[in-house]
Amino acid sequence: MTAPTAARLIACALLAASLSAAAALPTDAALDQHVQDLQGESLQLERDLRALEDELLYPSGSGITVFVSADLGPAIEVDSLSLALDDKIVASHAYSALEQRSLRRGAVQRLYAAGIGTGQHGLAVTLVGHGPGGAEFKRSAKLEFAKEGTARNVELHLKDGAGAAEIEVKVWP
Repeated sequence: MTAPTAARLIACALLAASLSAAAALPTDAALDQHVQDLQGESLQLERDLRALEDELLYPSGSGITVFVSADLGPAIEVDSLSLALDDKIVASHAYSALEQRSLRRGAVQRLYAAGIGTGQHGLAVTLVGHGPGGAEFKRSAKLEFAKEGTARNVELHLKDGAGAAEIEVKVWP
């Protein structure tokens, strides 16, 4: 075999190898599908990790979760809310216009979640806002409760009162 023929055979072999390697590469659609599958798996792992973290930090028998809901008219604006558990402030939140609108539309906010021991506990909430005509108001509510071995869910329901928001505290077993 002559040198030019050998060179042609080597070139043909290299061309065939590169064509077969190119055929083995995934198409754009297959690659997009693979990336979407990986994103879905990543989101599922994140959800599982968050659930595991919640279970480890707030075991089902020792936790308390405080939610905020509202049934307010357009004349009442909620500026901020603070929550104290056993005379220690554990959560506070300043409400934006978007969050106020969400509460008016029926959204429920998880304000606080933690593990607490059994026994007697006190919960105090302070609400600051503006009523009709821009008059500022401040309302407070307290709840004393006994914590046993089950989780406690507390709802702070904000509703229209006489020129201001009132706080109704509900304990869900």
